[in-house]
Amino acid sequence: MQPLKFTSKDTSALSRVLANDNYDLRRQMQDFASKDPIYIPRHDISLVAHRELAHQRLDRLAQQGFISVFDFEKDPLRIFAAHEMAGIIDQ
Repeated sequence: MQPLKFTSKDTSALSRVLANDNYDLRRQMQDFASKDPIYIPRHDISLVAHRELAHQRLDRLAQQGFISVFDFEKDPLRIFAAHEMAGIIDQ
């Protein structure tokens, strides 16, 4: 049996299906997190350090405009997408 070969078009289509909404926001958040060293995974840190790191990461996302309380009124799906991506990025 030969291994499956995927093109960038295939992975892009799969990403859209899995994301379901706010595709651009999700992609922008992923791109931002991939370029900022604060999002490099850190293991075996204390609970206090982990909480502080999570707060710093969330603060950076808010400063970039990815998360806003106004989204609850303007575009509720955006706040849910941003929350989901923040959780994924923070792992």
